[in-house]
Amino acid sequence: MYRFLVLASGRGSNFLSIIKAIQEKIIQNAQIIGLITDRPNTGAEEHAKTYQIPVFVFNYQSYENKNDFHQDLLKTAISLNPDLILCA
Repeated sequence: MYRFLVLASGRGSNFLSIIKAIQEKIIQNAQIIGLITDRPNTGAEEHAKTYQIPVFVFNYQSYENKNDFHQDLLKTAISLNPDLILCA
């Protein structure tokens, strides 16, 4: 089973397409282990909640510098140990 981590920050239409492709077995042997988004209350976050996918929000605007933001995102991605990271 391949473990996908998805990065998304918008309406979530591409993210939803990935979810449905996995459910319909178009993408086989895969599961989404989490969603990382860079701002709260996105459409992608709502889709994740609907499908009970863990959500990790790193509000870019709350960071003093880009490096701290990237470090937090990277630590989370590493801790989840995905096989693939998808940008949606």
